Amino acid sequence: MDSNGELEFRPLTLADKDMYCEYRGRNGAEICWHAFPCLMMWSVVMDVSIAESDGCAVLMYKFGDGLFFSVPFGSGDSRAAVLKLRRHCETHGLDLSFASLSRRQRDWLVAEFPGEFLVEENAAYADYIYRRDDLATLKGTKYQKKRNHIHRFEAAGDWSYEPVTAANLADCMAIRDVWREAKSSDPDADHESIARESKVLDFALGHFDELGLFGGILIQKSKPVAFAIGSRINDEMVDVNFEKAIPGVDGAYAKVNQQFAEKSCAGFSFIDREDDANDPGLRKAKRSHHPVRMGEKFSATLSDVTYATASDRPAITALWREAFGDPQEFIDKFFELEFTDETMLTIRENGEIVSMAAMIPATVVASGAETPVRYVYALATAKRKRGKGLAARILEFASRHYKVPLILLPEEKSVADFYAKAGFTPMASKNGDGRVRWPARHVAFANSIGQAESTLTGGGMARFPQNGEHPDFSGVMLSLTCG
Repeated sequence: MDSNGELEFRPLTLADKDMYCEYRGRNGAEICWHAFPCLMMWSVVMDVSIAESDGCAVLMYKFGDGLFFSVPFGSGDSRAAVLKLRRHCETHGLDLSFASLSRRQRDWLVAEFPGEFLVEENAAYADYIYRRDDLATLKGTKYQKKRNHIHRFEAAGDWSYEPVTAANLADCMAIRDVWREAKSSDPDADHESIARESKVLDFALGHFDELGLFGGILIQKSKPVAFAIGSRINDEMVDVNFEKAIPGVDGAYAKVNQQFAEKSCAGFSFIDREDDANDPGLRKAKRSHHPVRMGEKFSATLSDVTYATASDRPAITALWREAFGDPQEFIDKFFELEFTDETMLTIRENGEIVSMAAMIPATVVASGAETPVRYVYALATAKRKRGKGLAARILEFASRHYKVPLILLPEEKSVADFYAKAGFTPMASKNGDGRVRWPARHVAFANSIGQAESTLTGGGMARFPQNGEHPDFSGVMLSLTCG
């Protein structure tokens, strides 16, 4: 931080390792992106900068057109650091968005800055966390296929597993070269992604000791065939940074995985095998190792439209009763069965919720296609605040943010007229084979309030995102429950 109190970001370097780890604390890192080795090696394909403020450190990530920050970490005043970061973004015309928050950091941010950040879970990029003993022993029928792969590897000839050292690091590089050549000649491979990973791997192997990496090489018939490299996240958890094997060596991946867990991770309780990059094939492989839990990741963006949390229940209830007059039992069922931390969008003034709308995820199945949608429910504005466009702001925000059609079922013509002005158009005026598939939460809520058999057709309305496709919803039966 400079003499004027401005944050000064500079590139993260290997020389920052001790300083960074001191700010994190011995057990402050909770997921792979909090650990210095992971951050440093990936800085070769994205810009990672660091600044210090109020006894804390803050990271800034730039990747493509995206710019994100870490929540301040350290033993100092994290709240003051967030406020300085906020002023920094205002001064430089930047959006304040946090990435890779743990559950603990998410809860802290929501508590310290209620109603100021739109906080969402990034479930598609959660880390896969395993018990070290499970991967080391592979006990039980659920690991039978893994053991079969290992048996085939062992049956092919003499083998050994040796720690990676300066003396055999060249063997890892040779395996890397074979892996890279195989990927470059695969027409179905994501070559851009492979190129990025290749650069990161080169940096990791070139700075193995400086990064604090460790791992092992799998040898078969005196030939190196696979390696696994990891790093410490905290006293309980190891991050698996890389696993590579010579293509065509049956069981090599299964064996190096097991040996890394058994021999390289002794003393640790858990292994983080990172996320699946939203890749279906990688997801299947990671699930086959049976994670004990997922390492949740959250994002947060400074916004004037944010989600309600459980602590907002009294305010939501008061606004609901004022707008709709529903009995308390009805509202209680909504909170019990439908509500989550990402259900109800709100607008606040001076900390008070003055407008709200539930945005329930669903899927329209019509004309041979499935279209993700959001069902608009319980849109309401406080009586004293009506006529100021607050409900329209929520609908506009939802359309831009979710980037999927918004659907609803107005019960009165005056309500339909309001939505028409907000960009909604009628759906089907006839019955057809289209339907809406609702999530289990909504079905349970509808059942609890006696709407299980309620199916209304012809009155639905939809708003399509700008510059997006307009799927054919003709003939869709807009049921209040399940399709």
